[in-house]
Amino acid sequence: MGHYEFEKNKSNMVHIAPHVYEGYDVMDVRIYAKNKSGEWVPTQKGISINIDRVPDLIRGLEWALQQPCTELDSQPVDPLSRQAEVELANATYSLLKKHGVEVHWDMADQIVLKAPKMSKYNKWQIHYVLTVRKDLFEYKGDGCFKAI
Repeated sequence: MGHYEFEKNKSNMVHIAPHVYEGYDVMDVRIYAKNKSGEWVPTQKGISINIDRVPDLIRGLEWALQQPCTELDSQPVDPLSRQAEVELANATYSLLKKHGVEVHWDMADQIVLKAPKMSKYNKWQIHYVLTVRKDLFEYKGDGCFKAI
């Protein structure tokens, strides 16, 4: 069965794969580390979630992507309204399309937030739009996106 993986850091990979566990379809998100032989092996760190709950996990990740990285007990930020998401996505698309090349999302923040009427948004909301609006942005890896 296939899997998707990406580097978490120099010594760990995140490995994502669907599989069957005790008769249940689950999605496994697991940290892999190199053993003494240099082979990637699964660790106990990770989560296996019933496939029916994966949309909730995705919604939770999308919600979290809009939240500023602050103390865990801070008040959450309201998610973007549909109208605000469209406005921000269109403005971000226009500015990045004009830029012409892929940019790291931290640079995208700076480009967008300097534009007129965009200061009401924050960098986390821009990260969210870049991630979820696959119709407008292509993820190029290592936090870089390009308007398509």
